[in-house]
Amino acid sequence: MTKPLDSLTASDFEAVLESAQANGEKKLERLDLSGRGLKSLPTDIKKLQQLKELCLDSNRLESVPSQVFDLLELEELGLHNNRLSFIPADIGRLQSLVDLALAQNSLASLPGALCFLSSLKRLWLQQNRLAALPGSIGELSALEDINLDDNKLTEVSQDLSGLRNLRSFSAQRNNIDSLSPSIGQLVSLVELRLNSNALRSVPKAITKLSNLEHLCLADNQLEHVPEAVGDLKSLVSLELQRNQLTRIPKSIGKLHRLEDLSLQENHLLTVPNELGELRSLKRLLLQGNKLRTIPRSLGDVTALEELLLSWNKIATLPKEYGRLTNLVRLELQGNSLRKVPSEIGGLSKLKSLRLEFNSLETIPRSVRKLPVQLRGNPALVASAGR
Repeated sequence: MTKPLDSLTASDFEAVLESAQANGEKKLERLDLSGRGLKSLPTDIKKLQQLKELCLDSNRLESVPSQVFDLLELEELGLHNNRLSFIPADIGRLQSLVDLALAQNSLASLPGALCFLSSLKRLWLQQNRLAALPGSIGELSALEDINLDDNKLTEVSQDLSGLRNLRSFSAQRNNIDSLSPSIGQLVSLVELRLNSNALRSVPKAITKLSNLEHLCLADNQLEHVPEAVGDLKSLVSLELQRNQLTRIPKSIGKLHRLEDLSLQENHLLTVPNELGELRSLKRLLLQGNKLRTIPRSLGDVTALEELLLSWNKIATLPKEYGRLTNLVRLELQGNSLRKVPSEIGGLSKLKSLRLEFNSLETIPRSVRKLPVQLRGNPALVASAGR
């Protein structure tokens, strides 16, 4: 281990080497200089030709020190949280890089020379000022994880078909309104996170991602979901909350591995009966829509643990929901319920049953034994007083 440094002068650097040698390290392979307020590095750092990991996170670097590009054995380079405004083409010399962390800087563009990083698996670029990606980004054939959250991207138009090993693509909180059709060729993709962008429809190419497990499209401007979403047979979680959706396709019932479905705060008037075919579903969020009815078939989804239906216009709660014996949380506040079926009283695992602000006139005794909240039901209060 290297001794922590407050700053890095030439003498400090010599001390690092001496300390390493004293500890029996003939070849220094790891050097952590994070959080030292550094604006530059000593020239002699290029002597560390066996260095594999260099962490320069949380300093004051305005450019990547040129000496870094002489460290040809580097596998991990951390430059997170500095003041970098550009990355020179010399980055392409570091062909052993596996991890490159450039998050929280001021980068407005990336060099095409990134394509020479043939071993790169993880590329972190979140919280920069990127308005576009280089055309060569699709040549990073070893890449497994790229994070582009919190930038200024308006589209992803580059050919991504060469990213055959990519497992996670995240570009949340940008202003993306279109994706390259080539995204459908990312055969290894498991996670696609595009929350908080400007998408108006789910790109059809996404529905070709047969290994996709997590699809996050919340906080966009989606007006519809294609029937082909049912082809995503590996999906475990689907986030579509806070969009402009008025309907959900029946094909959603084909997603038999789905465990988490988020549809809250849309404009849904109905949801399909096919939701009852999602036998692996544990969490269904539908609050803040315009639902007047909910399908009885949901009573067959006995794996459900959380069912959130608050702030809709639901007038009737199906008695079939009494079969949801794994429910821990059932929220129905802010609807138009006049009564609750006695079968709900059998949901012994419930830790929270919210029925506030409805039009309830009576509550079965079995339901009153549950941890239920009932305020905001004036007719219920009046009947209790008689």
